[in-house]
Amino acid sequence: MFFNPNDFRRRQERTGPSGLLEIFSREWLTIVKVDALTCLSLVPLVTLPPALLAMNHMARRMAEDRSITVREFWQSFRANFWRSYPTFFLAVLLPVISLWSSFFYAGQAVGNWILFLPCVFSVFVFVVSLLMSAYLFPLAASGMPLGQAVRQSFALGFARPGQALMCALLNDCLAVLAIGFLPFSIPYFLLGGLMFPCVAGQVIVRPVLDQFCPDLEGEEEEEF
Repeated sequence: MFFNPNDFRRRQERTGPSGLLEIFSREWLTIVKVDALTCLSLVPLVTLPPALLAMNHMARRMAEDRSITVREFWQSFRANFWRSYPTFFLAVLLPVISLWSSFFYAGQAVGNWILFLPCVFSVFVFVVSLLMSAYLFPLAASGMPLGQAVRQSFALGFARPGQALMCALLNDCLAVLAIGFLPFSIPYFLLGGLMFPCVAGQVIVRPVLDQFCPDLEGEEEEEF
């Protein structure tokens, strides 16, 4: 197949700022609905992992220019319920734990230089898990075996670290700021504060997933 500049240009437009603005303007009501469903699912706390995975799955489908419904959110919630917990640990808890450990050991290393080694290891784990997180959520939600999704996200995190870092920082920084301003940030959470940055992050990593995981869309369709 010969290279078509027009196809390439249209693809770049769909995955660039203009494509993101088009999704936001066209799907803003759906984004708010999915965001509200996610917030509702977070209330019991124990359902935090499946709610976040379902939200990322809907954001991925929206970034692929596919329409979504409320029913599909709950289908993803149920279908990926158990795999969401190890995914949540690797993509959310592990970066937090490793970051805290790096600061802890850095403070202790002043009096004992041996503790500098676990500090370096904690920093390494933090960087790896942060780069993986952007790719692990869509891969795990697609129906790909979890072990394969972890290996694939690890490889993609190092192959395309720029997109992964932008996606992770966008979601994590906004979430930390919003949590820090609770309860004043409650309207932010209810009106798209979770879903909007998630969709933006999925648009950022979409070209990488399309390039290295071309069958991912087909696997998602089989889930539904």
